[in-house]
Amino acid sequence: MERWIAEILSVHRPGGIGYNITVGLDVEWRPSYLADQNPVATLQLCVERSCLIFQLLHADYLPGALAEFLGVCGIRFFGVGVEADAERLGDDHGLQVANTVDLRGHATGRMNRPDLCQAGLHTLVHAVMGVDLVKPQRIRIEL
Repeated sequence: MERWIAEILSVHRPGGIGYNITVGLDVEWRPSYLADQNPVATLQLCVERSCLIFQLLHADYLPGALAEFLGVCGIRFFGVGVEADAERLGDDHGLQVANTVDLRGHATGRMNRPDLCQAGLHTLVHAVMGVDLVKPQRIRIEL
């Protein structure tokens, strides 16, 4: 994880001044019938074509580099329902995400499609990109 973060930061920090990084963020959790027994299990981060999937549920510790990366104000973390994902990361693991942007708001405004304001990821990807998102069940649900 530390290597992935270091590489992303070095590539996207031209001249060592500021950051210009857009990161896709999503979380998954174990299915449970009890709300307090389903903490975030997996954190997924993507920058361009480079992705990191970190299994929080099986981690012995949380790397300091991860907390620092998520907390940089100059890094934008995009997703669908990303504010709720960030809140769960904070509640379940003490990780704070500094700068979140929900893609639904952008799509709704840019495409003049109010119906997208409550859309899920699959619907949003299809509306914006015209493709069907394939996200295997083994990735979506942490067993």
